[in-house]
Amino acid sequence: MIAMKQTFLLIDPRVLIATEETDHLRLEEVQHMILEAGTWRQPIVVADDVPLVMDGHHRLATALTLGLDFVPAVRVPYSDIEVRGWKDGTTFDKEAIYRAAREHRLLPPKTTRHTFPPELCLRCDIPLAILGLKANGRFFGGQFAGRSVLHGEA
Repeated sequence: MIAMKQTFLLIDPRVLIATEETDHLRLEEVQHMILEAGTWRQPIVVADDVPLVMDGHHRLATALTLGLDFVPAVRVPYSDIEVRGWKDGTTFDKEAIYRAAREHRLLPPKTTRHTFPPELCLRCDIPLAILGLKANGRFFGGQFAGRSVLHGEA
């Protein structure tokens, strides 16, 4: 069972293993929300045995695009989590997720829906500068300069 008190870790996003592809439009929305806020407000949820991303693929892609040094993450035992298919709601085989990761094969976007216990705290408020966001001409004080980061446009 997951304890009420949750410890957030700051993890190098390059060590996290994505298990699903991202949706282009949703990725742009997430990037904009994070940059507009100037803070990271929801940790990425990863398995406690292998750094597989359970929840937060678009946030992970945003961190990698922005070149962040760290992302807040919370580690959760996969055995405590229920996984269902987004489309049909049927139970999803967790081993299929591990297998796809071992094969370096991403599942389509929104293939799985992980259900977390209500006591799991999935909120944080960490300034992007602490996570390693560098001023590079596109970002000013946490504000997005109106150009697409997704495509690397300056």
